[in-house]
Amino acid sequence: MSLKRRQFTREFKLQVLQESDTGKSISQLAREHQVHPTLIHRWRQQLRRQGDRAFPGNGKAVSDETRTLYCGTRFTGSLFLGPPTVTVP
Repeated sequence: MSLKRRQFTREFKLQVLQESDTGKSISQLAREHQVHPTLIHRWRQQLRRQGDRAFPGNGKAVSDETRTLYCGTRFTGSLFLGPPTVTVP
């Protein structure tokens, strides 16, 4: 028997993040809401990066264009704009 993945609503995620802004620790929130602390950190990061577009719902969470833009930010910290161009004098 396989376990079914839990799905959290946008409202639930925003509620947890709002509680974290009041001073509760991530560990405490994770215990209260029965989620892993890393998940709360990930939600916070998504909210910072995507703002009002964060947590759109089921299905494709991020558009292909947004995924392409953020692809280069994972390791470099800046947007990936394509391969470098070199001019030879």
